[in-house]
Amino acid sequence: MCLVLNDPLLAFKAGLIPEQINSRSDAAVAYDEKSLKEQLEDHLSAQINIASTRLKALKENKYEGLVYKARSLNGIWATAPYLHNGSVPTLWALLQIPELRPVKFRVGSREFDPVNVGYITDLGPSTFKVKDVDGNTIEGNANSGHTYGTALTNDDKWALVEYMKTL
Repeated sequence: MCLVLNDPLLAFKAGLIPEQINSRSDAAVAYDEKSLKEQLEDHLSAQINIASTRLKALKENKYEGLVYKARSLNGIWATAPYLHNGSVPTLWALLQIPELRPVKFRVGSREFDPVNVGYITDLGPSTFKVKDVDGNTIEGNANSGHTYGTALTNDDKWALVEYMKTL
Protein backbone atom coordinates (compact mmCIF):
# COMPACT_ATOMS: atom_id res chain seq x y z
CA MET A 1 0.00 0.00 0.00
CA CYS A 2 2.85 2.40 0.77
CA LEU A 3 4.28 2.05 -2.72
CA VAL A 4 0.93 2.91 -4.27
CA LEU A 5 0.45 5.88 -1.96
CA ASN A 6 3.94 7.21 -2.72
CA ASP A 7 3.11 7.64 -6.42
CA PRO A 8 -0.68 7.44 -6.87
CA LEU A 9 -0.61 8.98 -10.35
CA LEU A 10 1.74 6.26 -11.59
CA ALA A 11 -0.34 3.63 -9.80
CA PHE A 12 -3.50 4.93 -11.45
CA LYS A 13 -1.91 4.90 -14.91
CA ALA A 14 -0.69 1.35 -14.28
CA GLY A 15 -4.24 0.24 -13.45
CA LEU A 16 -3.55 -0.45 -9.77
CA ILE A 17 -6.23 1.97 -8.67
CA PRO A 18 -9.80 1.13 -9.69
CA GLU A 19 -11.32 3.80 -11.93
CA GLN A 20 -14.50 3.71 -9.82
CA ILE A 21 -12.75 5.66 -7.06
CA ASN A 22 -12.35 8.62 -9.38
CA SER A 23 -15.19 10.95 -8.46
CA ARG A 24 -14.78 13.10 -11.56
CA SER A 25 -17.14 12.49 -14.43
CA ASP A 26 -14.76 13.51 -17.22
CA ALA A 27 -12.13 10.80 -17.68
CA ALA A 28 -10.04 13.17 -19.77
CA VAL A 29 -9.54 15.54 -16.83
CA ALA A 30 -5.90 15.61 -15.77
CA TYR A 31 -5.55 14.17 -12.29
CA ASP A 32 -3.51 16.09 -9.82
CA GLU A 33 -1.47 13.95 -7.48
CA LYS A 34 -3.01 15.31 -4.28
CA SER A 35 -6.63 14.59 -5.15
CA LEU A 36 -5.77 11.17 -6.54
CA LYS A 37 -3.84 10.32 -3.39
CA GLU A 38 -6.79 11.42 -1.24
CA GLN A 39 -9.18 9.32 -3.32
CA LEU A 40 -6.90 6.31 -3.01
CA GLU A 41 -6.58 6.75 0.74
CA ASP A 42 -10.38 7.01 1.05
CA HIS A 43 -10.83 3.91 -1.10
CA LEU A 44 -8.29 1.86 0.87
CA SER A 45 -9.71 3.09 4.17
CA ALA A 46 -13.18 1.99 3.09
CA GLN A 47 -11.85 -1.46 2.11
CA ILE A 48 -10.14 -1.80 5.51
CA ASN A 49 -13.38 -0.83 7.28
CA ILE A 50 -15.31 -3.46 5.30
CA ALA A 51 -12.75 -6.13 6.21
CA SER A 52 -12.81 -5.08 9.88
CA THR A 53 -16.61 -5.23 9.98
CA ARG A 54 -16.58 -8.71 8.46
CA LEU A 55 -13.93 -9.89 10.90
CA LYS A 56 -15.91 -8.53 13.85
CA ALA A 57 -19.07 -10.30 12.63
CA LEU A 58 -17.12 -13.53 12.25
CA LYS A 59 -15.73 -13.25 15.79
CA GLU A 60 -19.23 -12.70 17.18
CA ASN A 61 -20.41 -15.88 15.50
CA LYS A 62 -21.27 -18.62 18.02
CA TYR A 63 -18.99 -20.96 16.04
CA GLU A 64 -15.95 -18.76 16.64
CA GLY A 65 -12.80 -20.59 15.70
CA LEU A 66 -14.74 -23.42 14.08
CA VAL A 67 -15.44 -21.74 10.76
CA TYR A 68 -14.05 -23.39 7.64
CA LYS A 69 -14.15 -21.60 4.33
CA ALA A 70 -14.44 -24.17 1.57
CA ARG A 71 -12.38 -23.71 -1.56
CA SER A 72 -14.00 -22.67 -4.79
CA LEU A 73 -15.13 -25.42 -7.15
CA ASN A 74 -13.55 -23.59 -10.09
CA GLY A 75 -11.10 -25.98 -11.74
CA ILE A 76 -12.10 -28.90 -9.51
CA TRP A 77 -11.72 -31.21 -12.49
CA ALA A 78 -7.96 -30.54 -12.39
CA THR A 79 -7.34 -31.08 -8.67
CA ALA A 80 -7.44 -34.86 -8.25
CA PRO A 81 -7.06 -36.81 -6.06
CA TYR A 82 -9.88 -35.62 -3.82
CA LEU A 83 -10.62 -35.17 -0.11
CA HIS A 84 -8.15 -33.55 2.26
CA ASN A 85 -5.81 -36.53 2.17
CA GLY A 86 -6.10 -37.44 -1.53
CA SER A 87 -7.84 -40.71 -0.71
CA VAL A 88 -10.36 -40.60 -3.58
CA PRO A 89 -8.88 -40.69 -7.10
CA THR A 90 -11.75 -39.29 -9.20
CA LEU A 91 -14.92 -37.21 -8.93
CA TRP A 92 -16.93 -40.26 -9.97
CA ALA A 93 -15.44 -42.26 -7.07
CA LEU A 94 -16.19 -39.35 -4.70
CA LEU A 95 -19.89 -39.61 -5.57
CA GLN A 96 -19.98 -43.30 -4.60
CA ILE A 97 -20.87 -44.46 -1.11
CA PRO A 98 -17.66 -44.87 0.91
CA GLU A 99 -17.87 -48.67 0.78
CA LEU A 100 -17.64 -48.56 -3.04
CA ARG A 101 -14.73 -46.11 -3.22
CA PRO A 102 -11.36 -47.58 -4.21
CA VAL A 103 -9.18 -48.56 -1.25
CA LYS A 104 -6.02 -48.83 -3.37
CA PHE A 105 -4.92 -46.96 -6.49
CA ARG A 106 -1.77 -45.85 -8.27
CA VAL A 107 -0.70 -42.21 -7.88
CA GLY A 108 1.79 -40.00 -9.66
CA SER A 109 0.35 -40.24 -13.16
CA ARG A 110 -0.50 -36.97 -14.86
CA GLU A 111 -2.61 -38.65 -17.54
CA PHE A 112 -6.09 -37.17 -17.20
CA ASP A 113 -9.16 -39.42 -17.05
CA PRO A 114 -11.83 -37.33 -18.81
CA VAL A 115 -14.64 -39.79 -18.06
CA ASN A 116 -14.29 -40.23 -14.29
CA VAL A 117 -12.52 -36.86 -13.88
CA GLY A 118 -9.22 -37.42 -12.19
CA TYR A 119 -6.01 -39.09 -13.18
CA ILE A 120 -5.61 -42.55 -14.67
CA THR A 121 -5.18 -44.76 -11.60
CA ASP A 122 -3.58 -47.85 -13.11
CA LEU A 123 -0.41 -45.87 -13.89
CA GLY A 124 1.97 -44.08 -11.58
CA PRO A 125 5.10 -44.81 -9.59
CA SER A 126 3.46 -45.44 -6.21
CA THR A 127 0.30 -46.78 -4.62
CA PHE A 128 -2.10 -45.04 -2.26
CA LYS A 129 -3.65 -47.48 0.20
CA VAL A 130 -6.60 -46.78 2.46
CA LYS A 131 -6.11 -50.07 4.33
CA ASP A 132 -3.07 -52.00 5.47
CA VAL A 133 -2.40 -55.70 4.73
CA ASP A 134 -4.58 -56.70 7.69
CA GLY A 135 -7.56 -54.73 6.33
CA ASN A 136 -7.35 -51.96 8.91
CA THR A 137 -7.69 -48.36 7.82
CA ILE A 138 -4.30 -46.66 7.82
CA GLU A 139 -4.41 -43.61 10.09
CA GLY A 140 -4.92 -40.50 7.98
CA ASN A 141 -5.85 -42.43 4.83
CA ALA A 142 -9.60 -42.93 5.38
CA ASN A 143 -11.82 -42.21 2.37
CA SER A 144 -15.14 -42.53 4.17
CA GLY A 145 -16.01 -38.86 4.72
CA HIS A 146 -18.05 -36.45 2.66
CA THR A 147 -21.06 -38.46 1.56
CA TYR A 148 -22.91 -35.58 -0.09
CA GLY A 149 -24.25 -36.68 -3.47
CA THR A 150 -23.84 -40.38 -2.83
CA ALA A 151 -27.60 -40.92 -2.70
CA LEU A 152 -28.14 -39.52 -6.21
CA THR A 153 -29.04 -41.83 -9.07
CA ASN A 154 -26.18 -42.82 -11.37
CA ASP A 155 -27.66 -40.62 -14.10
CA ASP A 156 -27.68 -37.64 -11.73
CA LYS A 157 -24.12 -38.43 -10.60
CA TRP A 158 -22.91 -38.49 -14.22
CA ALA A 159 -24.73 -35.22 -14.88
CA LEU A 160 -23.01 -33.70 -11.84
CA VAL A 161 -19.60 -34.94 -13.02
CA GLU A 162 -20.26 -33.44 -16.46
CA TYR A 163 -21.23 -30.14 -14.85
CA MET A 164 -18.09 -30.07 -12.69
CA LYS A 165 -16.01 -30.47 -15.87
CA THR A 166 -17.27 -27.05 -16.93
CA LEU A 167 -16.15 -25.21 -13.80
